Amino acid sequence: MEPLAFAFTAFALLVLPGPTNTVLALSSDELGAARVLQRVAIVVFGYVVIAAPIALLAAPILQDHPIIEKAVKLVSAGWVVYLGYRLWIHQQTPTTCIVGPRRLLVTTLLNPKSLVMGLTMIPAAHGGRFPLTLALLVIVVSGTSTIWLALGRLIIGTGARRAEIARRLGSSVLWAFSAVSATSVLT
Repeated sequence: MEPLAFAFTAFALLVLPGPTNTVLALSSDELGAARVLQRVAIVVFGYVVIAAPIALLAAPILQDHPIIEKAVKLVSAGWVVYLGYRLWIHQQTPTTCIVGPRRLLVTTLLNPKSLVMGLTMIPAAHGGRFPLTLALLVIVVSGTSTIWLALGRLIIGTGARRAEIARRLGSSVLWAFSAVSATSVLT
């Protein structure tokens, strides 16, 4: 895959709604400029630290042992159910945030999009250009994360009632993603 094709394909995958993007959007009303950069860096780190080793080391193993991939999907689905629960019961106070950096990192590390990139897109793209592919991934992840943070700020705003509705909707979306991920193990 050529670098430009990789960038467009990665963007098309990463801009889609998913657990990480939902968490970014839901936490956007609590962030200043420095924390926005922190959240983007966390997501970039989460995707790169999973997708790159999978592309380089684990792709052949996972392709030969699909049970491992299914187990990862189930763990991911379980985490997303837990995260949805935490969002649902969250009581907003001035000193609490909906989703902190640690939960964002774990959500990104367990995001199935990392597996897709590591198993299919990066191996097809790097062909001797692995550093370029990783640089493009960092740029694309940064861009899509920023888009979701901005969308969250636009949609949710800073009103307490709108934030509660968004959290409940976000919980429902996360549970739906979890159900899809868990049922995909059966096929």
